[in-house]
Amino acid sequence: MNPDQDTTKEKVKWYYRPWIVICILLNVGPLGLPLLYKSPKFSKTSKYIITVVTLFVTYWIVNSCVEAYHLFKNPEELKLILGKYLDEEQMNMINMYITGDIGF
Repeated sequence: MNPDQDTTKEKVKWYYRPWIVICILLNVGPLGLPLLYKSPKFSKTSKYIITVVTLFVTYWIVNSCVEAYHLFKNPEELKLILGKYLDEEQMNMINMYITGDIGF
């Protein structure tokens, strides 16, 4: 018998291995879902759970980016939020930046 042939385990291509699929999902998000669904190493239940988690995290990231964009488009709202956490000198620097008196 050839040692390269393993009759007890199914040969799986390297890109279907669970840790590769998880790494791809962590790096490209929902773009890695087709690879997840083609991988024979995940059960249907785990595929559904991982899909829901991936889509939720992606939604959260996109929503946070949109909120941050709108926040920086409206400097007065940004000042109100940051005013809770910054001291007077730091707020003066932000006011100078907003009015254009200083650049970073």
